[in-house]
Amino acid sequence: MTKRLSFSLDLNANDFDALQAVLANPRVVAAAVAPGDPWENARIVDVLVEMAESVAAAMKPAVGAQLSD
Repeated sequence: MTKRLSFSLDLNANDFDALQAVLANPRVVAAAVAPGDPWENARIVDVLVEMAESVAAAMKPAVGAQLSD
């Protein structure tokens, strides 16, 4: 079963940097959360990679708007 999630986050610059650090290191996060479970590790990595792609796509319009100012 697939669930589509849509949500909005209001993050200050430091919190956004923290989110980017987590999303940039999915294997490290997965190893910390599920150290002995390779299947769970793979699922966590896949979810974090997909989240990173969504954040990057969401930020593209914002980056373009900043460049045109």
